[in-house]
Amino acid sequence: MKKAWLLVFFLFWTFALLPVNEKKIVANEQEEIKELRETSYGDVLLTWQNSGYQDNIAFKKTISAESFIAREEAIVEEGVLIQYLNGENDKVEFDVEVEEAGLYTFNLVYKAQTKTFRNIEVALEVNDEVLYYEASSIVVPSYYETLEEVAEDRYRNDIMPKASLKEFWSDFTLRDTRRFYPDELLFKLNKGVNKISILRLNGDFYLKEVIVENKQKALTYQEYRRLNEGEIIDEIKTIEAEKPSYKNSLSINYGTSNDLLVTPYHITRQKLNIIDGSNFQKGGDA
Repeated sequence: MKKAWLLVFFLFWTFALLPVNEKKIVANEQEEIKELRETSYGDVLLTWQNSGYQDNIAFKKTISAESFIAREEAIVEEGVLIQYLNGENDKVEFDVEVEEAGLYTFNLVYKAQTKTFRNIEVALEVNDEVLYYEASSIVVPSYYETLEEVAEDRYRNDIMPKASLKEFWSDFTLRDTRRFYPDELLFKLNKGVNKISILRLNGDFYLKEVIVENKQKALTYQEYRRLNEGEIIDEIKTIEAEKPSYKNSLSINYGTSNDLLVTPYHITRQKLNIIDGSNFQKGGDA
């Protein structure tokens, strides 16, 4: 009988305290999110710079998939080992050793595989820590192409063609998703070995390499000309905005302008001849 009462007593307090524990967990998670949002990239970067950390320390290292921590999703394509990130809480981890503490960029060499409207989204941790809010959610672009010819409805007006995923190896240096900052994101690495974690939040993609290097200075036009000397061709080429090689968002649609100077033009039919500005407003869209 005594054992039965003890069991009832134990179960009562277990269930009585459970909601309180859950509330504490939720409150702690909300507090962590609030603290993370308060650590914006601009503020953190300014603190690093005021502390003397430099972004021009000559350094470049390419980490191939062979150096990632072994995972079941590793596959071989054309003799090269790559990682397939497609599951919830999927991630890759590797070590980067630098001779001097400083600010560095991360460039992903990847191939998009996501078939939905959702973007590829990742987070990056340095030594098990998200250094600032923007690093907790970074959109990696997928590219889409239109292979179909523009069709017409029964009134002979143009119909927006369907776009499909363009699968090819591309590279992307991590940037803030909203494009508030003109340059790539910088991450502080300590002197010695640093543990890097790239967490998949949304989307599917193959990851072949990660390139870690110092911030690259953009070439001036004069420097670019010296590196790309060639024959000057005096020719006018017309490039239609509604016929891009590819785009990085399915929300980018084409529209119709009735301006006589915009081509193609028709006096009675609606022709797709511009990029629709109402769907081309997010930073990073191209």
